[in-house]
Amino acid sequence: MSWTNFSNPAKHTILIREPFIEKYTLTIVTDIMAGNLPIKSKTEIRWQLKVNRVEADYTDIELITLDNQLLESNNPMVKDMAGMSQAFSRMYNELQVRVDSTGKVLQILNIDLIRKKWDQTKAEITDLQETNPAIKNIISLNDELFITPDKMALAVQNNEFFMIYYHHFYGLSLPGTTKSYVQRTVLNTADLSWRYNVSNVSDTYDTGDLYVEVDGIVNTSTGGGWAKEAYKAFSHLDLASLKPDFEERGVYRFDKSSGMLVSADLLKKEMVHPQLLHATISYHITSDTAPLRTQETQTKQTQSPLTPPVAPPGRRAGGFSILADE
Repeated sequence: MSWTNFSNPAKHTILIREPFIEKYTLTIVTDIMAGNLPIKSKTEIRWQLKVNRVEADYTDIELITLDNQLLESNNPMVKDMAGMSQAFSRMYNELQVRVDSTGKVLQILNIDLIRKKWDQTKAEITDLQETNPAIKNIISLNDELFITPDKMALAVQNNEFFMIYYHHFYGLSLPGTTKSYVQRTVLNTADLSWRYNVSNVSDTYDTGDLYVEVDGIVNTSTGGGWAKEAYKAFSHLDLASLKPDFEERGVYRFDKSSGMLVSADLLKKEMVHPQLLHATISYHITSDTAPLRTQETQTKQTQSPLTPPVAPPGRRAGGFSILADE
């Protein structure tokens, strides 16, 4: 990671600096209440990331999905959706892509392999069209997707890895605020425009690594007509009185020399009604070497009165804390 000084010595820019290879585990915990239907689930995804080449204007990476499984769920519908998602995610379990300094996908380098996998998947599910009419529509949409490189790049960009790993702070002068980004709400009912305050909070911790805090700011007016349109499917609510509240916060920990992500916690919340409609998704991503790095830090600081936090920690008193099992 390159921390480039500008005229203001407190200003830095995060960049991946050199090739590396690392394995990651992402744990996603979902808690949704929609009417009288509570939906809870826990999913785990394993990746191997290999940064092959780092140039001034692009980076070539290889991303291999090692595992993707639903660990817990209280709803059969979630299990069915997870099964379908895993079937279609096979197309992207071997990715070779070129990204810019912000993590934007510029080019899929193994596009022919992905298209071959789609042909295989389509052949396997074609017979299901007779019993599940929705399959036909899925096949049609994916046929269109896989003949359009730009749409394929966008589909890859929406992979959980790119959304969580890169977020929006790469290439940003810190501390700083990003431009606006549009994304779906947690309940997937409407689009929201977000900006993110990003700051270096390394001096809050004692591990010797670099820490970045991300704090989302909603750029969209979410009252009145927006709320009525976004939640019109929930007829049991008093749409005219809704004042939804949104939150997105995270803490990221990096290796200083390479720019490699060590671990991170990210929390997304959507509160529409405290009893009837709300959603929380927490993401915890950690590298395989994170526990060892923390152990080494603790060993080095055994003579220090300071107790190093568990990686990735939350803020000290006065801030916020996202708790997750290591």
